[in-house]
Amino acid sequence: MARSDESLLSARRPDAPPSWWTALFVAGVVGCVAYAAWRLTADVPTIYERYERARAAQAERLRARYGALVPSEQVILRKMRDESAMAGMAGMFQTHCARCHKADGSGIVGPNLTDDSWLHVDEVMDIYSVIREGVAEKGMAAWADTLRPTQMVLMSSYVASLRGQAVEGKAAEGKRIEPWPAVEDRGDETTPAGGIRRPSGQDSSGEARSAPMGLRSPTIHGSETRTRTIRDEFSGRS
Repeated sequence: MARSDESLLSARRPDAPPSWWTALFVAGVVGCVAYAAWRLTADVPTIYERYERARAAQAERLRARYGALVPSEQVILRKMRDESAMAGMAGMFQTHCARCHKADGSGIVGPNLTDDSWLHVDEVMDIYSVIREGVAEKGMAAWADTLRPTQMVLMSSYVASLRGQAVEGKAAEGKRIEPWPAVEDRGDETTPAGGIRRPSGQDSSGEARSAPMGLRSPTIHGSETRTRTIRDEFSGRS
């Protein structure tokens, strides 16, 4: 009986792992220790630091292109007609806002931005204020510490441009507000990066701007490649 029990225990004893498995395990442990030592001592930017650098670079590109946009009703309304700016802001909206408002603005947790009923907004400048300061009781974050003023002005223009598209989504909330006012034909109130105010009717390169398209939702014409290039420029991937 004792001999039988000893045979049974021997049969159940696991075999030693193959040598290749042992070598692989040891190599993995050594590699992890070496990587941890390198990561803790080497001057390598973290993911957060790389994000901050990319965000700062993107803000500088906007400043070089548009100057330091002064937040005002007319500036926000005029930038709604800038196709390249709106294409870039569409990408930024999807990055920062789509989780609450959906990529098309039709609303998930946040309200539907494509109808005529708005919360906390009675006029165009209120959009800028909400983006800048947030709405704490509704869970809307304040973006003043994340976005530069020029970015917030252009994002306000993009959000304003969503109105009237009437995308089927979340039910209307808030109250119906008056239509956005007409755009006045005068130059943007900007201070370019070089400190020289641009003449009315010229862009940052001194070229004459194209004729106004009127207040309507921006439509990007041309190939998909051109649209992707514009969005990459604004999202920091250019």
